[in-house]
Amino acid sequence: MDITETKNKIIKFYNSKEYIELSSFYSYKNYFEILKVERDENTHSSFIAWLINPNENHGLGDFPLKKFLLLLCWAKTNLKCNKNSFFSEDLLNSILSNDIEISNTTITREYGIEDKKRIDILIQAKIKIGDIVKIQPIIIENKVNSTENNYINDKKQTEIYYDWAEKTFSSNDYFKPLYVFLLPLHDFELKNSTDLSKKCKCDKYIIINYQALNDYVLEPCMKNKMNDSARTLINNYQRCLSYSEKEICIMATNEDQRKMLRDFWDNNKELLMAALSALGDDPDTLEEDKKDISKALQSISKRDNTKYQFNGDILGKGRLVLAVIKDYVQKHPEITYEELDKAFKNDNKNTLIRTKDIKDEKRYFKDEVLNVNGEEVSVSTQWDLKRIEVFIDVAKKLGYIIIPQTKA
Repeated sequence: MDITETKNKIIKFYNSKEYIELSSFYSYKNYFEILKVERDENTHSSFIAWLINPNENHGLGDFPLKKFLLLLCWAKTNLKCNKNSFFSEDLLNSILSNDIEISNTTITREYGIEDKKRIDILIQAKIKIGDIVKIQPIIIENKVNSTENNYINDKKQTEIYYDWAEKTFSSNDYFKPLYVFLLPLHDFELKNSTDLSKKCKCDKYIIINYQALNDYVLEPCMKNKMNDSARTLINNYQRCLSYSEKEICIMATNEDQRKMLRDFWDNNKELLMAALSALGDDPDTLEEDKKDISKALQSISKRDNTKYQFNGDILGKGRLVLAVIKDYVQKHPEITYEELDKAFKNDNKNTLIRTKDIKDEKRYFKDEVLNVNGEEVSVSTQWDLKRIEVFIDVAKKLGYIIIPQTKA
């Protein structure tokens, strides 16, 4: 870009809808920021305990607790770092089939055990699974800025809490405890790590991050009915998780924020890339910032953002797949789910799924569920370059014309 083009793009940037929306979003101070407790562990633990307690005044009942249990199912099933963590198969299956009754829940903050040690959050919920009714203990250890503490004989917090809970809840009145370790870890690291023992010493804990807490608990709550004060508080907490300063990382982003940021990037990519490149080469840029910029540029360069022309529209990978399959269903109104799956599956896995069988909602389009011969069917959103090429080959054999758009 020459200097005139750069100036014009900057003017367009400041006047863009995305810039105005994001400026408004980030200029709004949430309650937690005003009180300067946005990264205080006790504050986060207290909010979580309030939200998942069915007895609190949010008006959501046991909905947040059930969503939290569903989050643990997802984390146990999908994250490699949780391969050794404990989760009763009976409990997991009952949660997934929604065949579970919860009553008489008590949630305690800073629960004291031996030698003045305190568990961040202790949940004790009476749960009915089939004909069996017992108390399900859940121990939650929450980390924001700190790491695990060392105690006697170099034992870590998680190890001590595990030993205590195994003894305390060993009678026939209790199901075996669940152990949860919550921390502000980036999604990429959480989903690709096989061993997080440096962060959580006891491998019986199910490790989750704040982004998963937002996606599997906070977002569903925001779509549910609740009183206005509770909705405002949860919204402020989501904003708190997205708070960022030089020394403070973003812990999570919500759906609306991610959409604004994606639109912002798509419509200003050339200018943003030019800014990153210029800062990376600027001798006045701090070395620490140069390293961050270098990592960002490397990550961006590995992503394939090719768009495709189909039926007059320009679409990204996921939307292309959705459009093609939707068109195929419309042209074959009598087709069954099995026949449709066979037509498009080929070497790809989980291109289609019966909506009722979805375990990870983030991996499928929620805004357009297809009606396939009376069954609700969802389409995958997970498409990289290799996988989309396989899909396009299949679609072409079915008679579809798809044209990749060359980059300017």
